[in-house]
Amino acid sequence: MKKNKFKISLIVLIFLSICFVIIGCFKYNSYLKTKANTYYKQGNYYKAYALYEKIFIEKFIDIDVLIKKSRSAYRLARYDDCIKNLNSVEKLIMENPQNDYTEEFKTIYGLKGQSYNHLKNYSKCIYYLNKYKELQNDFLIIKIIEPTIIEAYCELNEYDKCIEEINSILVNKDKFNIKDEFDNHFLFQLYDRLYTCYIEKDDYNNALLAAKNLINIAPNNIDGYFSTYYIYTKIKDKKYANEYLLSLKEIFPNNKTLQSIIKHHIGNN
Repeated sequence: MKKNKFKISLIVLIFLSICFVIIGCFKYNSYLKTKANTYYKQGNYYKAYALYEKIFIEKFIDIDVLIKKSRSAYRLARYDDCIKNLNSVEKLIMENPQNDYTEEFKTIYGLKGQSYNHLKNYSKCIYYLNKYKELQNDFLIIKIIEPTIIEAYCELNEYDKCIEEINSILVNKDKFNIKDEFDNHFLFQLYDRLYTCYIEKDDYNNALLAAKNLINIAPNNIDGYFSTYYIYTKIKDKKYANEYLLSLKEIFPNNKTLQSIIKHHIGNN
């Protein structure tokens, strides 16, 4: 009888111990999640990521946690980890396909695209940023990611696609609401890349048009003038190109780079 009572007491004790351990684990994971979210809101991504990593109960590793963990990894330049966590987000989404996850997919595609860009996987960068664009109707946001797509095409030496991408933006300038100083910088970037693409294709006539646009957008920036001079050395005679270079002294009388180029190519005039 005493033995039976001892066995029952032992079983009850073991059961209660297991319960306490389980409850303790749940409380600990709940604490980790709450604390990690607090650090995340404060912008302390290092501590946030470290705590998200410690969560081990699946119930607490939901879509929201994984997205915050992905963003934290991205901020910490842990791009492989960012992609890995985003893949886990997609897996959870596929388990509940009935819900609307448009915003989540925007985050997934945007972060994956930027992460692959940092990892120099430009094909995947373009793929995911284009998928992001398909879901995004805010042209201000699209305007921010376009330079990354354009640079990726250039890195892959896909100049025709790069030109096509840039021209599609220039044609839709009204949608992009291009009008302020930030947009002038944006436009300068576009025409600068357009110029580079045409130069790589030996299409000097279109490159000249791009260079002229650089001057129109930023008349006080000498780069557009240098670009024009370079094209003149290709399509005009030496005298014409040198006269153009010398004429720049009237616009930029104190520019040391200009003075150096004149000295090198023409001499002390």
